[in-house]
Order: sequence, then structure tokens, then C-alpha cells
Amino acid sequence: MGLKSRKEISFVGGYFEDIVLYLIRIAKCLNKKTIVVDHTTAHRFYPLVPHIRGVEPVDKVMDYRGVGYTFGSCSEKEKSRDMNEADCIFRLYDISGYQGENDPCILVTDESKRNIDIMETLSLKKESMIIIREYTGAVSKRIETIADSFNCNRVFALPVNIKDRKNAVMAEHNDMYCFTSVSKEMEKLLYEIAAFIFPEEMTKELKKAIRHGAKGVFS
Repeated sequence: MGLKSRKEISFVGGYFEDIVLYLIRIAKCLNKKTIVVDHTTAHRFYPLVPHIRGVEPVDKVMDYRGVGYTFGSCSEKEKSRDMNEADCIFRLYDISGYQGENDPCILVTDESKRNIDIMETLSLKKESMIIIREYTGAVSKRIETIADSFNCNRVFALPVNIKDRKNAVMAEHNDMYCFTSVSKEMEKLLYEIAAFIFPEEMTKELKKAIRHGAKGVFS
């Protein structure tokens, strides 16, 4: 039997933890097996994964509620079996640690000068997506210029929204995560990302997956 065809998506930057959690839930509703590989220096996704006594997801892939997680030093050989069984792999990178890997990238950042300066130095594939969170429009022209340099036409702006911010904070404190009260902008963004990752899925199925994920059925 040949290896399962899988998709690898890189999430680059910051402020993507809640978005990745949403997408994990959506993927499960689509019967997609997902593995999260955290390459960030501070292992930023680590606090969001409930710890199981005696199991440390650093040198192996830990399964929690049907989703695989691994951090740090786990070698490709050690991960190979789990990776080959996965439908999609979400790789997480700091904005300054991304080296322009071959897989499509979803860049998530804000309008701060430091992050926009780093964004300008990146090399992104034109199929990539750019998401600006807490968007005010203050540097919209500069962001458009950078996106044009990547030939990237998938640029999304998420304005400041207290519901979305509250959900992101609660994700760090709760094992069971629900996104029934996200903003309309966030809901639209989740659909766009899901359609980007799973283009083979019909619109009806994607919207159904978002609805079912919101109900907490697969928490």
C-alpha cells in the first residue's frame, strides 16, 4: 500500500493559536486526521494541549482526542508512521524562524512595525495567505505593497473584536473549546482557510463542518 497523500500547511507569525484550534475541529468534522508540529522557539502551542501523566509530546507524537501533537526534538524517523497516516500536518513557525519551506504558508501577524518589517523580508509562495489581526488600516498601503511583491492576492484583515479576543484567551485555559460566538469576520475567515486547505470539499460540507465544530461535538 502506498503512502497516504497528505497536505502540509505552515502557520507563520503569531496570534494563530486560536485559528489553528478552530481548524483542527473543522478537520475532525471532515474526518481528516491532523498532526500539529510546533517549531516555534517557545513551543507556543504547548500550553493549549492538556498534559497526560507520563506522556511528553517532545520526543514523540502524542495523540489527544484524535489529534497528534509534537514539539521540539522528535525526529522525522520517529514521526514517520504517524505522519504517513495523517491527512494534514499543521506546522507552526515564529515569524523570524520561517525559511520559506515548500508547503503553502498562512502568515498571521499584526500591524506592528517589527512584524511588518520582518514580513517584508520573507519569501512566500503566491498560493499563501496573509492574515492581519487587530487591523486598523494604519499601514494598509505598505501591507498591499508587500503582498503584491509575493504575488499574493489572499489577504484578509481581522479588525479588533472583543469576542474573538476573549475566545483566544479562553483557549489557553479550557480543555474544551467552542467558537459559537466568533465574529462574522472570523467565521468568514475560517471558511476561507478551510476551503484553501481542503479545496476538494464542497461548500456545503465545509459550512456543515464549521457548524458542527461550533457545537462542541468533537471537543
